Amino acid sequence: LPSHAALPIKAVVSTQSTGVVSNLMLLNILIAMFTESYDRISQQQKTIWKFQKYSLLSDYEQKFLPAPLNIIHYPISFFRWAWKKHVKAKKTYENQLSSGIDKTLRS
Repeated sequence: LPSHAALPIKAVVSTQSTGVVSNLMLLNILIAMFTESYDRISQQQKTIWKFQKYSLLSDYEQKFLPAPLNIIHYPISFFRWAWKKHVKAKKTYENQLSSGIDKTLRS
């Protein structure tokens, strides 16, 4: 080939190789971005999983019977809650009553 004909071929080869290298660089950047996103999402997923596991275990810790028999748990819990409310209301009433008696005695 004459030297003046080799110049366009060198230009084409140079342009093509630059295109291939730039595409490889862009592909590498894309892979790095996907990897970073995957790592971030994976870390968030692990944190969420740990919170859900804790919630599930703490829910089971509060129940004292296995699944078919835990229907007994709910009425017992309700009566326990109602008893605590009753005792609290009774104490509040007694405190108000005793403070009212104290006020009338002082008068």
